[in-house]
Amino acid sequence: MKKIVVLALAVLMLASVTACTSENNKSKDNTSITVLPTLAVDMDSTGVVAENPAPMDSGKIIIGNKEYVFPMLVSELTEDGWYFDENARERLSEMELIPTRSTETLADMNLFHDEYAGGLRLMLLGVYNEGDEPAELRDCYLGAMAVNATMAANPEDINIVLPGGITFKSTASDVVSVYGDADNHPDFFGAQLDSSSAEYRGEYFNVSFTFEEDGRINYLQYSKYVNLE
Repeated sequence: MKKIVVLALAVLMLASVTACTSENNKSKDNTSITVLPTLAVDMDSTGVVAENPAPMDSGKIIIGNKEYVFPMLVSELTEDGWYFDENARERLSEMELIPTRSTETLADMNLFHDEYAGGLRLMLLGVYNEGDEPAELRDCYLGAMAVNATMAANPEDINIVLPGGITFKSTASDVVSVYGDADNHPDFFGAQLDSSSAEYRGEYFNVSFTFEEDGRINYLQYSKYVNLE
């Protein structure tokens, strides 16, 4: 049976500024984040796992054909050819400046790229302004984003690679192999897993997934924030 060795090095992600005050976070000490060991993934029963040997807390994620580091300025994406659709641009024209030292929750603010027209769109979920003056969206940091494969014309064209190598061709089994199960997730404060979803929570970062009936990932949400206090 074919096996492929996957460097299960990490996943950073979601944990909003408010989530960082949860009881789980309070109970976690400030020890450094470790790396999961190399794992053998059975290709006969699980999906494709790419190589992305980034440490758990690095914020590195591959989008399309480029590696980005979260949190990052929204302008880093727009300068790389990502753009808002007409509806989002209209909303942006009416949006007030993001207050200083604050976070802003967004909804249905999608970024598109002509190179990935058949599949990939980024849903901006949360930005924050860590500056001392109110700022436009493009000058704020993107801390949370999501990708929904069910909204893509060609889901197979979506190229997202999380630390540890999880992609949209991966399965729930791959996720557990790379990030741990409900009782074994040493690099996170906690995990919630069932047959249809999984969520891993760390200090200022989080990753969550939903799965198809066959175990394939159809939605992922990725977040990494900083403490603005």
